[in-house]
Amino acid sequence: WAENNEIKADYPKEYGEAAAAMDGAEISYDNQRYAPAKTLAEEVSTTLSDDFQKKVLADRAAKIEAATQPASTPAPTPQQQASKDQAADAARAKADAAMADAQSRMAWANENGISSDYPGEYKKASAAMVDSFVSYGNGQYNTATAWAKEVSTILSDDFQAKVLADRQAAAKAAEAEQARIVAAALADIDNAQARYDWAVSENAENNYPELLGKGGSELEAAKAALSAEDYKGASDKARAALVSLSGIKAFAPLPEKYVVRLIPARRDCLWRIAEYDFIYNNPLKWPVLYEANKKTFKDPSNPDLIFPNQVLVIPSIKGETRSGTWDPKKTYNPLPKK
Repeated sequence: WAENNEIKADYPKEYGEAAAAMDGAEISYDNQRYAPAKTLAEEVSTTLSDDFQKKVLADRAAKIEAATQPASTPAPTPQQQASKDQAADAARAKADAAMADAQSRMAWANENGISSDYPGEYKKASAAMVDSFVSYGNGQYNTATAWAKEVSTILSDDFQAKVLADRQAAAKAAEAEQARIVAAALADIDNAQARYDWAVSENAENNYPELLGKGGSELEAAKAALSAEDYKGASDKARAALVSLSGIKAFAPLPEKYVVRLIPARRDCLWRIAEYDFIYNNPLKWPVLYEANKKTFKDPSNPDLIFPNQVLVIPSIKGETRSGTWDPKKTYNPLPKK
């Protein structure tokens, strides 16, 4: 209030005392000395009290009123008094009209949240409105009119039009941003869905069941968030689904283990096992299997003696990645025959 009303210029003593106490209070507070900070802050409030503020208003109103009156006049005649009363009535009527307009603009400001979006303008208009009421109550109608017009100038038709334009622009920007967020959510879900469909077409249900399940659950969660109009959540979940589904390849990793089968028409042997395209795709590689597994054979000296359900380890021979046990439901990318 003191800064807005230029108290430093008209009341330097009071302003100096209040400013010094305010500085001391802030320093004490910053140093966690709360008791002296409270005492100094109360000193500021005492110096710039409500009574002092009323005195300032009264002093200034008196100066304005005095400036509009002759320095000294003799006692008025009845005719002069009547004329003076008529002038006072006219001044009061003028103040009534000006204050009505100012109050209407303040009502608009309160209804439209101007204090939060345009705090500077609102603070000045509110202070001028208070000064107008005080002046009117003291019978200083010309001063009340001046303050009321100050309110109307601050909250002018042009200012109200600016507020409307600003808010329409903000609403349009918010609408565009919302449209962007919705479009991004739809695009993210489409990308995740496309990846999911591709994974299903590549036998991911058997090749990568865990990743397909995880990605599918995240995709359904994204769709649920979209239905609930949680577009950011939909995007986040769809992107998480895409990350999970991106771990799915066209083929399952080649197996690192093979369980010997009982096939009456074509019995498993190391030669035939090495020939499988998911093993080495080359029967001549049977010695690799033998060397890697002979310690587990019932007769380590006999490579032809293997039994159903016997587990064979399949070493990598070309740097290929291998994991898990061979599964007939999975799709493998065969090694080249050579």
